[in-house]
Amino acid sequence: MKEFLVYTAVSILATQLVFGSIILLIGSHMMNFYEKITFYKPGSAGKKAYNIIIVLLFGAGYYLYDKLYKFHWMLRKFLFALVIFTIAIIHVITIYVLTEIGY
Repeated sequence: MKEFLVYTAVSILATQLVFGSIILLIGSHMMNFYEKITFYKPGSAGKKAYNIIIVLLFGAGYYLYDKLYKFHWMLRKFLFALVIFTIAIIHVITIYVLTEIGY
């Protein structure tokens, strides 16, 4: 069971990084895609649950890139690359700590 939790955490972290990297490459197209796959003001519990799953899997890259929209596109790409690199390092450290503790 512990291995399953580690693999699930690693999968979610990897999905976040891959989606963030794709946003870095093709920016606004992936931002539009993310907005299309989520429900704006979801009414039912099913739509809210769906939005929670999408945010857990893809939300970090979208949220951080959206915060960087006030900068010029070249600076935005550079800053987002630094963010992706920093998140990757944090994820590697997190995975290392989880495996060393015994999870």
